[in-house]
Amino acid sequence: MPGSRTLRRAALTLVAATATASALPAQGPSSTGVVVSGSLDQRWQVQTGTNPFTAASVVTNNPGWVNFAGPQAARWISFSTTASNPPGGAPYNFRTTFDLTGFDPTATSLRFRCAVDNATTSIVLNGVGALSGCGVINAFGTDITFNSGFVAGVNTLQIQASGDGTTDGLIVDVLSFQTRALTPSSTIPEPGTYALLGTGLAGLGLVARRRRRA
Repeated sequence: MPGSRTLRRAALTLVAATATASALPAQGPSSTGVVVSGSLDQRWQVQTGTNPFTAASVVTNNPGWVNFAGPQAARWISFSTTASNPPGGAPYNFRTTFDLTGFDPTATSLRFRCAVDNATTSIVLNGVGALSGCGVINAFGTDITFNSGFVAGVNTLQIQASGDGTTDGLIVDVLSFQTRALTPSSTIPEPGTYALLGTGLAGLGLVARRRRRA
């Protein structure tokens, strides 16, 4: 019966949905100056002094900074396109967030390198500090790797830098980001999924009873 086949397919689809982790790829942290709208970075924010965080600007003038025009895709960001005269003064807090919902934080790793003008104060992932800092002005620092400290849901990577208000900024070049989807046993379906599954199975049972009576 066409109706029976349709219900059976629907029920099987719902069963598969409850047993499979999210198939969407994890959106890891982005290099600075890559996801841009106009002159504003859509993935990185900056805070000057005690001011609130706002979207960071991609710097347009080059004071002699490393990789200012490539070859890597990453670009320098700051509190303005000129990287001068910060509202609120130093220090500068740069941050980006990424979501690991549906993915295993214990199987996640991040490797990147960075440079700042003038100097790095701290690099923290969800409150966990890195062992090394960014390079300065004309050279990237050594690679920075996080193999732990990730959490389920939204993660925050924050870099604090000092500066003199003349030309201050940050560049982050993400080299690798790895994670894996949660296994079926560790994925808890939404209550609505159970309700849909129950409806589909009930429909299959009704069809089966009708066919037996016929």
